[in-house]
Amino acid sequence: MEGNRPGPAPDWAIEREFRRSALRFSLLVRTVVLACAGVLAPLSAPENLTATIAAVLVVNAWNLVLWRARGRWVLPVDLAVLTALCLAQGQIEPAAALSDGTSWVLVMVSVVAVSWQWRVPPAPGALVAVVLVLFVAYSFGVALVADWETGIPYGLWLFVEAGLARLLFVLVCRGARAADTATAEAAAAERAAEVEAARNREHREYLATLHDTGAATLLMVGMGVADRPEPWLAEQAARDVAALATRPEPDHEPVQLAAILVRGARPLAVMDPLRFEYQPVVTEVLATALEGGVAEALRNVHRHAGVDRAALVVTGDAARVVVEVRDSGAGFAVGETSAQRRGLTGSVVARMDRAGGRGSVRSAPGEGTTVRLEWPG
Repeated sequence: MEGNRPGPAPDWAIEREFRRSALRFSLLVRTVVLACAGVLAPLSAPENLTATIAAVLVVNAWNLVLWRARGRWVLPVDLAVLTALCLAQGQIEPAAALSDGTSWVLVMVSVVAVSWQWRVPPAPGALVAVVLVLFVAYSFGVALVADWETGIPYGLWLFVEAGLARLLFVLVCRGARAADTATAEAAAAERAAEVEAARNREHREYLATLHDTGAATLLMVGMGVADRPEPWLAEQAARDVAALATRPEPDHEPVQLAAILVRGARPLAVMDPLRFEYQPVVTEVLATALEGGVAEALRNVHRHAGVDRAALVVTGDAARVVVEVRDSGAGFAVGETSAQRRGLTGSVVARMDRAGGRGSVRSAPGEGTTVRLEWPG
């Protein structure tokens, strides 16, 4: 069933962009924090100043390398650098800082444990291993100077920080995936609406063609427009059959509008001589729409106006074409037209809308009717 068809697979563009942003953000935060800690570190260990400065320079230099580094080797090397830093705490940190949790090494280890949770993640087990290695390295480094009881509580806090960072990363990824899915579904719905709209346009165009060809020709015959064999009637019937049997692609080649309008109006005896105040050259698509609108307007004159003549006037300039069919007949109240009478609304106004122009009807009882076709409107 159509309703059970799977939707289009999202391309996960939002999630990909989030992961890229998370990588840049984690590296930026890590760089800023390590740089700040590196500036403060020498102030806290004046007796080990040389070793402290050397450790700070090595860690920050490696951190700059990470901006360009890619590959599976990056994580092991990163852990090795931080492990060495943790084991050297006795030489680069005062004992007081290790016991009260103000160690700059602890700050560096914490930001590394958190930042790896926001990088393109390896397997979850590897993420746990990152924190575990840092925990063991930090705790052991403190134990070399003090004891295990001093380092373990602060080391355990690494798991809390990393866990919260990982949870936030997972939640944002899920939100990005939900946004990608919603975007894909909205795009699919838009495409389906466009297809349905195209089908409706095709259906309306076919109904307008049927109204303007076979139905209109039969009505003229029934009303006695041709009371004897007429050559134009056979030609018109052949054109009607061809129009209904085929759905040609729109032709955008330029044509002389005058010749097209004369062809469409010739079978109708109500037309006064054409008055071309402007001789436009238009595409065949537009010329066909104007031809159909003019023919329908003239047929309405013959059926309803109560007069036997109507004026056809073409005006405009290089940016606009205006075609008007004017009669001085009975007229009618435009707003009170029956919904069953599709001539002016379906074949004139709606057809011009589909062609990118505008059609309008101006009339009142006893004041005649003017059908105006305008492009581009």
